[in-house]
Amino acid sequence: MEDTMTDVMYDLTEYMEKQRNWMVLIVFACLILAPGGLLLNGLFLLLYTVRFQATIVSVRGFFFLLNMLICFLLVYFGFKQAIFLRKWNRKLKKIQEFEEKIFSEVVKE
Repeated sequence: MEDTMTDVMYDLTEYMEKQRNWMVLIVFACLILAPGGLLLNGLFLLLYTVRFQATIVSVRGFFFLLNMLICFLLVYFGFKQAIFLRKWNRKLKKIQEFEEKIFSEVVKE
């Protein structure tokens, strides 16, 4: 049996709704968990440099800074993903409105 355009449209919107849930989790991880990790990294770097009178140039300091850089990148990508998700939701809403419009026109006739 061949898929009709209506079936394809319903499958597409169902897929988009499922993927939206995963994208919300990704945005949550990037924008909530990464800044928390960044704060902890900063505190531990301060504690490390004060307690052991080490410099940031040391191996441990390098890894702290590398970890902080990765946290900044995660926050950046989280913002980019949040913007994409907002556009995704608008497009999904337009598709659903289009489906409702077509359905109401078909039912009228």
